[in-house]
Amino acid sequence: MKKYQPEKISRVILKLSGEILSGSLGFGYDEQTIEALVDDIIAVKQHGVSLGIVLGGGNIFRGLRDGNDSINRTVGDNVGM
Repeated sequence: MKKYQPEKISRVILKLSGEILSGSLGFGYDEQTIEALVDDIIAVKQHGVSLGIVLGGGNIFRGLRDGNDSINRTVGDNVGM
């Protein structure tokens, strides 16, 4: 069995919930939280790691209105992905 060697990791997928962007506000976008995330992402890149980022958006789309009806949760989840 191979021993885990984190120094050999060169590619990472980072999945973030869209909710993380609201930070302590609980809704919308918190600039300080986003700036902190960007700083962390830059630090990872500076270590030579290839980084893919998936940012969820289901909550944004579930909160939208389509005419008089809100968007169905399943549709919101799918659009968010």
